[in-house]
Amino acid sequence: MLPSPQGSFRLFSLFGITAYLHWTWLLAAFFFFQISGEQPIVFVAEYVGLFLIVLMHEFGHALACRSVKGKADTIVLFPLGGVAYVQPPQRPGAVLWSVVAGPLVNVVLVPVLFVVWQLLASNYQVQPGESVPVVMKVVYHLMLVNGVLLVFNLFPIYPLDGGQIVQSILWFFVGYRKSLQFVATIGMIAAIGLIVLGLFKLQSFWMVIMAAFIFMQALKGYAHARMLAFGEQVQQGMNDMQNRMHEMFNQHPGTPGSGPGSRENNVPPTSQSGGEDDVFDPHRYEKKKYMDE
Repeated sequence: MLPSPQGSFRLFSLFGITAYLHWTWLLAAFFFFQISGEQPIVFVAEYVGLFLIVLMHEFGHALACRSVKGKADTIVLFPLGGVAYVQPPQRPGAVLWSVVAGPLVNVVLVPVLFVVWQLLASNYQVQPGESVPVVMKVVYHLMLVNGVLLVFNLFPIYPLDGGQIVQSILWFFVGYRKSLQFVATIGMIAAIGLIVLGLFKLQSFWMVIMAAFIFMQALKGYAHARMLAFGEQVQQGMNDMQNRMHEMFNQHPGTPGSGPGSRENNVPPTSQSGGEDDVFDPHRYEKKKYMDE
């Protein structure tokens, strides 16, 4: 069962997939508006456009997961991006396609937004020194934002899409557990580097928050990989014990279950005289009755 989007309210359903908006998204919108300095109409248009880009990205993940017989029916939008709760079949190819489909949406949007911007530019024909129309400014900013999101998401850092793509490819060669452990380790190292960069070089509050989120998710992935490794060790120990017991029984044929009187031989025991024991004689107890009388 997929997790419930706590702290979110329902927006709409499409193709059997329900989209939710987390309440912190509105809080972040207010914060960004205060520091943006943009006109309200420009900011609202750009923020809604960003919302649509992220939403289409997550729908790409969800629909791709469904195309490989996986489960995906919930999308939640957060201030730092969106999350499509998907459960693809546990095969590297299925997981790879479910991950790649998200960035592919942004790849398709690159030429689409560029063509729209070119059409607007040719229609308005802004002269040097003139103010750029709001619609042109919004489309231009969305074109840049879409490109930045595409490049950032493809960084080979777990749990970003790029890191998950690397993990899915490595899964073909070294298995799920080792591939997850590798990319989770890289993710934690990269997140620490981003935190240091954000604190001391760029002094970016949002970069530190983003890096902290990446570190926590990578740490969860690493812990899951270690748990799988422990399970493999336990299973290997049980298999070794069974193999040793099997070898021990084979080396001692006189043990119960392998001797001449076992059930496996299907031969009834005989008396010392060489005939069948009278315990198997159906008339034994009847004869004894008459002798007692």
